[in-house]
Amino acid sequence: MSDRKVILYTDNGDYKSIIEDATANTFVKLRLRLPKNAAAIIECAESEELTLRPRKVDSARLIRELKTACMAYQHISCDTNFFAMLMGIKAAALSGVAIGTKAVACITWLDGLWADEDQRETDDPTNRDFSIHGRCPHTFTAVRAEAEGGV
Repeated sequence: MSDRKVILYTDNGDYKSIIEDATANTFVKLRLRLPKNAAAIIECAESEELTLRPRKVDSARLIRELKTACMAYQHISCDTNFFAMLMGIKAAALSGVAIGTKAVACITWLDGLWADEDQRETDDPTNRDFSIHGRCPHTFTAVRAEAEGGV
């Protein structure tokens, strides 16, 4: 019997683990330990040949999940009302109205967050951790006060 190397993949196609010297019996033992959603199509012939290949990755689903994760991260510190206010301020800025530094910082944060999401769509749509961006730098109340001529 020749040496075989088997690679197991997670549901989204990520690398999971490698098993050296795999045989059909190895698979029979492992099958009980594989999670129900393990993305593996396994063929085990009588000759103990073992073939394992990842399921096709649904890239549209990965991109939808990435956008959902980005939106959820945005909503941690920038809810719908805050976002609408910032977009109104941004529209005013485009028409020549001067805007405050807090609003600029928040708009820049949002632009950076969504630019990163766009880049991940092509580079790595499975990376849904947006914590590298931290929180929106200012609160709704602070930006509103600045826009109304307060602080």
